Amino acid sequence: MLELLDGQPGERVLECGVGTGEYLALSVSRAGARVHGIDISRELLEECYHNFLREGLPSRVALGDIERIPFQTGAFDRVYCISTTWYLPDLEESLREMARVTRQGGTIVFDIMNWLHITPLAAHLAGRFLQRFLGRRSDPARIRSHLEVSRILTRLGLDYEVRGYYVLLPTRLPNLCQYSARFSYGLSRSPLRYLGSKLCYVCKVNKGPLKPSQNRLAALADPCCGLETKHESATCRDC
Repeated sequence: MLELLDGQPGERVLECGVGTGEYLALSVSRAGARVHGIDISRELLEECYHNFLREGLPSRVALGDIERIPFQTGAFDRVYCISTTWYLPDLEESLREMARVTRQGGTIVFDIMNWLHITPLAAHLAGRFLQRFLGRRSDPARIRSHLEVSRILTRLGLDYEVRGYYVLLPTRLPNLCQYSARFSYGLSRSPLRYLGSKLCYVCKVNKGPLKPSQNRLAALADPCCGLETKHESATCRDC
């Protein structure tokens, strides 16, 4: 996944749903990019903050919702959201916000759980079963189709390419792909990529940052939207 993010030294990069930062944010920061992160969990952000400090890297994290990103329009060169979209109730509004904070010519990377693959479909159905018949509290992952996502990206005016991962193989199966780089990576761009458990979208913002939706305008009155931030400086300039 790192090869898709391709964060360059000095670039401003935002991870939406940064969590503890260990999966991607730290790696992109080590490459020299100025990494920022948002998440709705205070506990995960605290851990992320200390993970960056332990490595001597500047920590720029903020408490925030992806549907209301607490940064100015066109603030970032790259924005990514990995292993998070299936928790979002409104994918289109989230993507609109990611496009808004991305500069013209910038890149957005995100992935979805594909309903055409047996693994995410089974997980979704299992969650529904536990919730309906056993009374267990569960938030089934939102699985989506390429058709649904492509329509959203078209409405937003974003150019994109699609990669497929775990094509034909269950994601929990022992990683047989590691023994065949050709199988693992060759299918990710083949016509069979649409059968992958995860579909990853690499989007280009070629028409300038999107304008915020009407329900977002009020929140943009303040550069940091009044949200709590943690970074190396207490000024909004470094948010």
